[in-house]
Amino acid sequence: MCAKTESSGPSNPSHPPIADYQSALRYLYRHIDLERARIVAPFDNVFKLDRTQRLLEHMGNPHRQIRTVHIAGTKGKGSTAAMLAAAVQGCGLTVGCYTSPHLVDVRERITLNNNTIPETDFARLIVQISSLSDRLGFEHELHFFEILTVMGLAWFAEQAVDLAVIETGLGGRLDSTNVIMPEVSIITHISLDHTHVLGGTLPEIAREKAGILKAGVPAISAAQDEAVEQVLRERAAEVGTTLAVMGTDYEYSSRIDASSSSGRLAGRTISIRTAHSVLESVPVPLMGAHQAMNCALALAAVDHLIHQTGGLPLDIQQAIAGLDRTHLEGRLEVVQTRPYLVLDGAHNPASIEVLVETISNHFKCDSLAVVFGCGRDKDAKSMLRSLTRLADKFILTRTTMNPKAHKPEDLRDLLAELSPHSMCMIAETPAEALRLACGAATSRDLICVTGSFYLIGDIKQHLLKTAQDAAGSDRTAP
Repeated sequence: MCAKTESSGPSNPSHPPIADYQSALRYLYRHIDLERARIVAPFDNVFKLDRTQRLLEHMGNPHRQIRTVHIAGTKGKGSTAAMLAAAVQGCGLTVGCYTSPHLVDVRERITLNNNTIPETDFARLIVQISSLSDRLGFEHELHFFEILTVMGLAWFAEQAVDLAVIETGLGGRLDSTNVIMPEVSIITHISLDHTHVLGGTLPEIAREKAGILKAGVPAISAAQDEAVEQVLRERAAEVGTTLAVMGTDYEYSSRIDASSSSGRLAGRTISIRTAHSVLESVPVPLMGAHQAMNCALALAAVDHLIHQTGGLPLDIQQAIAGLDRTHLEGRLEVVQTRPYLVLDGAHNPASIEVLVETISNHFKCDSLAVVFGCGRDKDAKSMLRSLTRLADKFILTRTTMNPKAHKPEDLRDLLAELSPHSMCMIAETPAEALRLACGAATSRDLICVTGSFYLIGDIKQHLLKTAQDAAGSDRTAP
């Protein structure tokens, strides 16, 4: 159980008092959010582990009281975390999940068996963290993500979770989650992203991601580019641990399930052979060929957790059955049919490529309209180039949630350069963009919103408000 601080708050707080959930949110959002900020200082000067470590130490080191799995990578972290959590829950265990970013509610980042941290616990832990940071003298240096990381680890310890699945925020080596000593580390697919921070080449980015590898903690990796795999293996040897790469050290295959009768969504199955188990024809719960590898990573992690010394009471068949309950929003999420409305937070060229392939393989539609917006720190040109292969029309917009968002006019210029004949409209807000897309679509079309998780969050908020307004109108109707 987490140790309590000596007082409920600092004697001379450097911020307004925190009395409830709303004031706790205001406190949190006063701190720099490096997911949205443009980082200009050297990486090592901005990202440090000492603040997170000191806060946790003064809270009784809750991260040492729980079992964890640590996940880093460029794409697939959230999907792998969701499938791993579902598999472990399928065995009757309680699972905490710490993921990012959130879409609508910041509490989505900290969940227990798919339930978000309660507002009362959120506010209470904010009070505790703010009091400590004031007392320790680094209140003004603390980052948004550091606060949430400490909160998540402390809450998981309070709830005595059987396992906490922890996803890195940015990189790995200096990510604030890298204070944990996990049971197993997972590296998902690594590609170019956040190049202004992590480095401009795959080996540079791989070195940052490989920073989560620790002595004696077994690691599993997705199949990687040859240069990436070399970096991961070198790092594993340096720290003194084992690394199993899917398709090399573990046998791995995936195929379309011919027995699937879902029509629109062709099912996939995977088969893997680990050091301990042979798993054959396991259904993948999420759509897309790329999810097969993420599913294999999740099951390989379960296999490690079963067979390590003092392993968790897991049953692999129950874990496989648990995969059916995988819950994941904002990744190829179908929120409407006739016309289809698909929300996907792809925000780098590799993820957009996967999105294009998945739509092409899994959906039948007469026309594809893309609502697109992304950050200025992203490779918008490469993403748009991939989308032009499939999209008939574009509605370009910018999210209200990201100050680094590209201007729609700049995106239009890029699109005109890539595909001069593409139909294109500009919308001032995501809600207006969705209205334009829906107005131009027939029941046999598909609308895809993509380019940024912040854009997905804006759209989900709009859809939620629309549904609430409609429900309110129904209640007041005579």
